Amino acid sequence: MDTWIENREPLYAVGTTTTPEREASSPADTGIPPSMQSQLWQQPRPVAERIRSMAPDRFGLYPHEVLLLTYAPLLLTRGRRFQLFWADRYGVADPLSALRSLAERGFLAPENDADTVGRQTIAGLKPVLAARGLKVSGSKAALVDRVLDSLTPMEIDDLYPERYYASTAIAIDAVAASPQIPHIHRHPNIEGLDIFSLTELVRLNPGPYRDTVWRCLNWLSLIHAVNGKWGFYGSARYAMATFLAEEDRWRDAIAMLAEVAFYDLNCTENTVDGRPVELDLDYVFPYETSIATVAPGIAPQFMAWGDDAGLSEKEVRDLMLTRMAQQRPPVQVFTVEECVDIVFLTASMDTAALDAIYTQAGQRLRGQDRG
Repeated sequence: MDTWIENREPLYAVGTTTTPEREASSPADTGIPPSMQSQLWQQPRPVAERIRSMAPDRFGLYPHEVLLLTYAPLLLTRGRRFQLFWADRYGVADPLSALRSLAERGFLAPENDADTVGRQTIAGLKPVLAARGLKVSGSKAALVDRVLDSLTPMEIDDLYPERYYASTAIAIDAVAASPQIPHIHRHPNIEGLDIFSLTELVRLNPGPYRDTVWRCLNWLSLIHAVNGKWGFYGSARYAMATFLAEEDRWRDAIAMLAEVAFYDLNCTENTVDGRPVELDLDYVFPYETSIATVAPGIAPQFMAWGDDAGLSEKEVRDLMLTRMAQQRPPVQVFTVEECVDIVFLTASMDTAALDAIYTQAGQRLRGQDRG
């Protein structure tokens, strides 16, 4: 759910995505210029700053204006309430002025009388008709037609002064030409990417925008791996897994998600000054108090994606085992087989079996320490 505010006007194993042959590359091969790489971690800046060095698209629009076009049909022409993300994520402190500018340039117009009357409820339409001595029976469509036939445009405007914006044909074309903008807005947790940075990357890397998103996610995960930031690495890999699932590439998504589970379970947290944090087994065992667990939402995802792919449990397990066996974590608490079992037991909430696995792994590791 969006949060609204009043307007502030002057006032390394890697999977594939759209093409089977595309594997993870080195950071140098991602199509992300060095000059832009640091921008992926920048905090939001005022929109005027963000677009100062950007060229508008062929419609003369900047990314925040394209995004505004997608929200315009939900906004009132006289409204002053806007979602918090305009300021907090994109530095747009005055969405109202931006909307007015879009209207002046022909991208937006107030909705027509038919749409305005059609938005009203039956309970709201009947008094309007009754006040004019007209029939109040019939379907909503009949009531709407009756109101439109009996009232002049001026009367309708006086009765319903609040109009929503309607997109013009050129606005519809502009939104269709920049699909990366609504996509990245709906995925705000992709580290470092927003409507501005992704639009610039798409401009520099012609082709499907999803290929650019994939390269960027891959670059981020590789950088985190090189720097030993395993928690961040797992987050980037999780974004890659869900990205693959969006393309119905269920096998690749399951394999990528297996990486996330593997690193979660093997306590490979971020390093300090490039050195792995020493593993304290008291924080790992027993299961009841362990920090080495599968995130609550991940275990069911394996099952759901396996169902979507039409895979048996054994086939899902095999995909997970293969991908996990390719990993080389700086610390390994559980065997690959134990990791897969933990995922399935977490999904079924079999705490007794989980306790047994953690006890066995704890005895094994403590025995190694004594040895």
